[in-house]
Amino acid sequence: MGKLLLVVVLVAGVIAACFAGYNHMTFGVTQPFPLEWNHTEDELALVTLEHRQSEIQQELASVNRQAGAGGMSAPIDATVGQMEALKAEAVQVDAKIAALKEKIGAVKPS
Repeated sequence: MGKLLLVVVLVAGVIAACFAGYNHMTFGVTQPFPLEWNHTEDELALVTLEHRQSEIQQELASVNRQAGAGGMSAPIDATVGQMEALKAEAVQVDAKIAALKEKIGAVKPS
């Protein structure tokens, strides 16, 4: 009986560690069980959008580095298109984040 209990506890610990790792890498929230258990759909959408916002900022920084590579004063045409697309997406994501924050009450309406 003791060995069975030990195996069950170890398996539960491994599962909790897997959930915590997944939640941390995907959402930036370290929690050892599914986020759906204690978050609404709007809160999950907000966390996902905030994660996407971070990704966009990183992509913009990368494109800026590529455009400025080699000390060129004029950005490469390909990176200009990427920058414009990323900036447009960033504006859309920011608007969705603001709307969701207001909807779930994360900020007071101004």
